[in-house]
Amino acid sequence: MGLFTKTVPDGVWATVVGDVYKEAAILGEAFSSSIREESLRGQFDSASEILRVFPAILYSLKVSANPSSSEAKQAKKDLDRGLKDYADSAKQALKLLQNVSQGGLGERLQSGGFASRAAAGRIAFQKTVFESIAEKAESRLSRAGDYIARFR
Repeated sequence: MGLFTKTVPDGVWATVVGDVYKEAAILGEAFSSSIREESLRGQFDSASEILRVFPAILYSLKVSANPSSSEAKQAKKDLDRGLKDYADSAKQALKLLQNVSQGGLGERLQSGGFASRAAAGRIAFQKTVFESIAEKAESRLSRAGDYIARFR
């Protein structure tokens, strides 16, 4: 964090962030699984949990010491970006689920005609957006996890 952030050996960094990574990976996998299974309740629950937990995890990563090697720095960057991507995807998913369930798109979807087709198209587009962000997040967390696993 800033110019004077202390660096630590890679193994120390991986050990320190290992538990944080594990918690994030469990939540991220639950969210990704609910997307693949098209479980609306699962998406709502896991997205809510991500938005509740990930800000604290991101803060702890931000204030933690940096690893020393470039490979470990890339793992830290993947971990940070993966967490941010999951949080962004969760926000998008919740926004869509709320919009469909609390009127707006949900009402237009049932109205029939052009409004219904337009609402269905918008829902499909928004769903694709948060799914692609979640896929990217899953990939980044996986890369970070592969690096962290070397030290466990």
